[in-house]
Amino acid sequence: MKMALTLALLASVAQGMTLAADRPLTPEDFAYGRTLQLQSPQGMHSVQLPIEAYRQTVHPGLADLRVFNRHGEAVPYALRQPAAALDSQDHSRSLPFFPLRRGADADTRTALRLRIETESGSAAVDVEDGEGDGDARLWAYLIELPRTNRPLDALTLQWQPGKDVIAHARVEFSDDLRRWRTISDGAPLVSLDYQGHRLRQQRIELPTAVDGGFLRIHWPPALHARELQAVTGHYAPREFARALRWTPAQPQPRAENGALILDTGGQLPVRAVRVANTPDNTLARIRLSSRARSAQHWQRRGEGVYYDLRLEGRRLEQRRIELNRVVDDPLWRIGTDPAGALGADASFEFGWQPHQLTFVAQGQGPFTLAWGSHRARQDRESRQLIETFNGSAAQARLGEPVQLGGSQRLHPPPPPTPWARYALWTLLILIVLSTGAMAWRLLKEMNDTP
Repeated sequence: MKMALTLALLASVAQGMTLAADRPLTPEDFAYGRTLQLQSPQGMHSVQLPIEAYRQTVHPGLADLRVFNRHGEAVPYALRQPAAALDSQDHSRSLPFFPLRRGADADTRTALRLRIETESGSAAVDVEDGEGDGDARLWAYLIELPRTNRPLDALTLQWQPGKDVIAHARVEFSDDLRRWRTISDGAPLVSLDYQGHRLRQQRIELPTAVDGGFLRIHWPPALHARELQAVTGHYAPREFARALRWTPAQPQPRAENGALILDTGGQLPVRAVRVANTPDNTLARIRLSSRARSAQHWQRRGEGVYYDLRLEGRRLEQRRIELNRVVDDPLWRIGTDPAGALGADASFEFGWQPHQLTFVAQGQGPFTLAWGSHRARQDRESRQLIETFNGSAAQARLGEPVQLGGSQRLHPPPPPTPWARYALWTLLILIVLSTGAMAWRLLKEMNDTP
């Protein structure tokens, strides 16, 4: 009887220790957090992740992140990138354009006349800009903008090839071809070839986005002999992206084959890299690679031409390199051609946009956003549950920082004393001894029988 009770007790102890190892996560299992302030009684709320959450998480994909209610119970949540960051579709199209020519003494302020004729369902545009003659010179191009419900925020011009050119153009906008207003003045247009390097600046950014109407590009004298061949309009997504947040990252002391190694300090969802503090008149091709850990291979993420030039009394620069997708690797490799072209004092900034955290206000508040746990793993079921919900979420606010379990939660705990293993081995030994004792008694009784 005593043996049976002992065996039952040991079995229950072993089972209890196993269950303790699989207990639900609590706020104390995480290193740090922020309180969440709800602004309305809605059931679904949304908040932007703070930069600390990216820098103090342990597992890839922000897996060690949770939201808890007042009683320390985890509530369903999901992470979403900004809509514009997910929009990889090319919103560009070819635009119709018309050359405008005048004599040397013509007044360029004369209003244009537009006549539209429709034949068999197709539209023909005829532009008249006053009296002309055979010696009329090209002074501008008129571009017709269709209405697309997407604001036009940039143009790319393709002109006839030829010698090197450095020019500046003025862009004007009009709704009726009579009243014009300047929306870009001094836009650089550059085509240079030197020692195997090619520098092309054919894109004109429009500070004022427009939709429909007409653009007039005053063709610079340096390009009079080279006519325009194509115009491409670049349209913004319907949902505008928020402005990028720029976070500096200093190069590490070591380098790989002349390339710089940088660490963003966390899993920031990077979309662009910006360079500054380079020597005057710098021209270089930059290649960007990244990886999550030092033991992994570098993955190519994007490349582009960087330049900071003084030309004809103006400053021509392109400091920003776009990535081909959002990347959350913390380690980056910056290679240049020619090597070392950026100089020893170059500084780097990484442009990123925070995720939107959506959670269910399940249970009683206050709610706490917690991150940084070696024990936590990806909560796929919770995220899939939120993604099936298409309703709107109320905007919440980040409250005060709170320290939960502390920095020790970022590292694996020391190996615990294997009490469960000891208990199981003890149980097994007792079973063997008990079985042996029973066999001994049985054998003795058989020998004592006449």
